[in-house]
Amino acid sequence: MANPSFHDKETACEFRFRDACDRFGGLWHYCTPGQLNESVNLTPEDYDFSVNNLAVSAAEAGVTVVTDSHMVNHLHALLGCRRELCFAVQEAYLYRLKKHLQAKGRDVYLGDFRCDDPILITALGMVRTEIVYINRNRYVVDPNYTPFSDPWSLAISGAFIRKS
Repeated sequence: MANPSFHDKETACEFRFRDACDRFGGLWHYCTPGQLNESVNLTPEDYDFSVNNLAVSAAEAGVTVVTDSHMVNHLHALLGCRRELCFAVQEAYLYRLKKHLQAKGRDVYLGDFRCDDPILITALGMVRTEIVYINRNRYVVDPNYTPFSDPWSLAISGAFIRKS
């Protein structure tokens, strides 16, 4: 049997993308505006908390985290779900983040740590671009964190949260 052509492979990818959108209810680039926020992730413990917080918040809402990037003052994630579930994840995430920061004696304003308008991913090319964009964020800040070595990413660590 001959190897599949590039066209055949692209057709299969397109089918998988459409199937994922149908199963999840959509793919969304959830991003909070970093320029408006105070720093929340200052230590490795903070980053560990942020990754686990996103994983738990997503799992509780039945949301799939495709990939994510936790920055000092904002968060990017590609979420597989219906749009309204992005906000369920957000509320649970912010509730736990506030408790975490209070326990550390930090009074951080989180009012702007919100994504009011997640971006709907409507095409396979878009999902590729968003995955690259999300995973290159930490590298831009610190080249020691490549998309393959960032310890604070659910996708890179292999800890995908899948909707059952």
